[in-house]
Amino acid sequence: LGKVDENIDLLVEFAHEVDVLYNYTKKDTQSLIRDKLVAYYAKEVIVFAKKERITNKVANFPIEISRFGFKKTLLQLETMGHASLRIKDSMPIKTLEQNYIVDLELDKSYRFDDLEFNVKEIPGVLETGIFINIADRIYSVENKTVKTIADFMK
Repeated sequence: LGKVDENIDLLVEFAHEVDVLYNYTKKDTQSLIRDKLVAYYAKEVIVFAKKERITNKVANFPIEISRFGFKKTLLQLETMGHASLRIKDSMPIKTLEQNYIVDLELDKSYRFDDLEFNVKEIPGVLETGIFINIADRIYSVENKTVKTIADFMK
């Protein structure tokens, strides 16, 4: 990851899900807080996603939560779907900031912006894997062909 205090000219992301409004989610991370800061301060953000991952609604995504009170945070997230800590070798995986990552599989689909707002209202939630209004360009990939999202939507 780049350093936020330095100029970041270009960030290339590989998204889990994208929408036509240039919002996206990502799942693979070592720190959603760092990912979000780097993406926000990059001069240009280019995102790639598989064609089948173009959607209007979010189905599942990661959330970075505080270790303090994490069980209560998990209970609140469970009201939206199945929330589970990422585990490795029987221990919760810690982010670079020593927080936990939760994978949330939603009971129903939500719009990207609604979901980002609702989840961040839960005490203990530090950051989400939902990136709203950050991408400058999004490209979709299908059978080794790269096109803009607009081209795939025709």
